[in-house]
Amino acid sequence: MSSTSLTLTGTTDPASLARILTDIAGSIAAGTVCLQRGAEFVTLKPGPNMAFELEAAVKKGKQKLTLEVKWELPRETAPEAAFTISAQEPAAPAPGAEHSLEDPVQDQPADGAPQPEGGELAGGALAQDACCGEEEKKEKRDKKGKKK
Repeated sequence: MSSTSLTLTGTTDPASLARILTDIAGSIAAGTVCLQRGAEFVTLKPGPNMAFELEAAVKKGKQKLTLEVKWELPRETAPEAAFTISAQEPAAPAPGAEHSLEDPVQDQPADGAPQPEGGELAGGALAQDACCGEEEKKEKRDKKGKKK
C-alpha cells in the first residue's frame, strides 16, 4: 500500500477552528474524511475501532490542545470455502457417476494430494504405472543408479 500524507497548518479564530473540527467530526460520522489542498488530497476511511489521545497542557503561558486519532484498515479476507460437518459419511457415488464439483475432496486421496487421471491407489500410494511412462521409469532408475 502506498503512503500519502497531507499536513494543513494555519492560524485562525475560534469560530473558524470550531467549523473545521465540526467538519472533521461530520466526515468521521459519514465514514470518509478527505483533506484537500489544491490538487493534493488524502482520503481516509475510519475503521470500526478508533484509538484516540486527547492532551491539554499549559506551559510558560502557552496553552495547547492536541487530538490524535488512529485506526487500522480492516484486513480483507478471502471467502471461506463451503464445507459441512456431520456425524455421517456422505453416500458413495454410483459406479460410473461423475463426481460433483461441489465436493472436491472425492477427487483426492486421503493424504490430500491430487490423484492423476487413471491413477489407482495401491497400498495407500499411487501405483508407479499410474503416474509414469516407461521412459520416465527408466530415467528414475538411471538417476538412482548414479546416486549409489
